Amino acid sequence: MRLLLSTGAAMLVGIAGANAGAREDVQRCYEETGDLKLKVSLCTRAIESGELGNQNLAVSLVNRGIARRRLGQDEAAIADYSRAIELSPRLVSAYYNRGIARQGLGDDRAAAEDFGLTITLKPDYAPAYLSRANVYVRLGYTDLHPPARRSSLRRIAIPTQLPEAHLPASGA
Repeated sequence: MRLLLSTGAAMLVGIAGANAGAREDVQRCYEETGDLKLKVSLCTRAIESGELGNQNLAVSLVNRGIARRRLGQDEAAIADYSRAIELSPRLVSAYYNRGIARQGLGDDRAAAEDFGLTITLKPDYAPAYLSRANVYVRLGYTDLHPPARRSSLRRIAIPTQLPEAHLPASGA
């Protein structure tokens, strides 16, 4: 089972002036639910309400994309993630989840790019490294560093010899 970076309910920013129905749709869009079709419907209503600022709109798009991905609607999910990225270019969950959807469609090069962008934005997000490694294996990269990364890695100075270790004399 793949991990999906959740956007959570913490993003309810800037909707205080929204009508009660829109606020409720947004809140329910952010909650976990077993009914994925209902989640898509709730998120769609929140997205189409016109009441959301860019950040909440982007997060709602990611949440709808996650539900669509789980329903097997990868292309629709990718469209949601891409629109979220346009609205909020630093939204890590949009890049990661778009990578998962692209991987599901067999677009491994684009998936690797999305996982790389996820890592750039959130270097401590381990699932992105694992997902990118899986894609690299599928692309046939059998060495530690795929060709696109070799040139940047050469810039890192790695000592070829380590200094001698000096241990205290026995009996000291």
